[in-house]
Amino acid sequence: MKTIGHHTVENRNTFNYIKQNGPFQTMDKNPYLGKGFYFWDNNYYFAKVWGNTRYNGNYVICQATLHLDNEIFLDLVGNRENIMYFEKLIKKLNRENWPIGKFIEFLKGKELDEKFKGIFPFKAIRALDYDKDNFKKYKFAEGKSGYTSLRPVFIICLFEKTELLLSDFKIIYPIIKKRK
Repeated sequence: MKTIGHHTVENRNTFNYIKQNGPFQTMDKNPYLGKGFYFWDNNYYFAKVWGNTRYNGNYVICQATLHLDNEIFLDLVGNRENIMYFEKLIKKLNRENWPIGKFIEFLKGKELDEKFKGIFPFKAIRALDYDKDNFKKYKFAEGKSGYTSLRPVFIICLFEKTELLLSDFKIIYPIIKKRK
């Protein structure tokens, strides 16, 4: 799968540094999907929401093409087999009460053990964030309780920064004018 990823960082007026060194690994102590490089899946709108919320309006949005091949991509949004596999791991390892991010870090550690090699061969993951403040419901039909969202928030986390996973990294906001 190929998609556009939006990566939001604090604006420290270091645009060249961001272009040359981005994306940046999360510094969050309890990341949603474990340690890694976070992107909004083709969601410029939410990249702006995050910048306004997390960085108080002082942010930079970068964009990259993400190359997410099935063998190394755990898709908890659009791949039913991946979802069932991940849920089976949670139950088999008796980790139902663990946060997802903590469980992913646990699985990464297991993958390093020869006895568990292949349990978590993934280099990237995608999940749906039911952000209550930005989740607009649209009913399917009158008198029915079912609904959908036309503005879902999909998070992608790359566990490593390589050219195999991402390309064309650039700043798209703010628009930087070239000097003459």
